[in-house]
Amino acid sequence: MRQALAHPEQTQTPHIFSAAAGRDAAELWLERPVMSLADWRDNRFTAHACGMGFTDMAQRRQAFNAAFERAIAGAIVAVFVVEVAND
Repeated sequence: MRQALAHPEQTQTPHIFSAAAGRDAAELWLERPVMSLADWRDNRFTAHACGMGFTDMAQRRQAFNAAFERAIAGAIVAVFVVEVAND
């Protein structure tokens, strides 16, 4: 049976839903950037946390931001690798 590998944020934080939301926010921004990267990140975190009543907001924001940063960095590296491979 094939095993699914966990994303790094799933093994490093108890806030896997916040981390997944951060990764998804980065992917959405990469598809269609409608505002600055930082504004989008903050907007999407606010939407994620809105009305949830989280008591550990700082830790959730850290997990969200870390996953967001990893997804953006991964996309940059992927573009760089494709460019180098095509040269």
